[in-house]
Amino acid sequence: MTYLLGERDCDSLHPALDRSCTANAQRPHRLARGNAYVAYLRARHPNLKHRLRIVPDAGHDGQAMFASDAGVRALFGDDVRLVRSIAAGGSSAR
Repeated sequence: MTYLLGERDCDSLHPALDRSCTANAQRPHRLARGNAYVAYLRARHPNLKHRLRIVPDAGHDGQAMFASDAGVRALFGDDVRLVRSIAAGGSSAR
């Protein structure tokens, strides 16, 4: 299991963010909530093999998350060969 969190997914006023009292008690935004959740899991299950990856420059954006190196590796495994495309400005797996 790999948890992907966007480095820039820290907008506490994002229109799609749950801002209920119970959600705000968890933390003010998705990045903080995700980090807190993984910290809780690791404290409760010290031998947990789940991984946390922070995706640089990604906000609440699925395309940015899954097109990132961390996203491609989460989907296809750590042994995937990543090739950076100059024309497209992104990454792809081979």
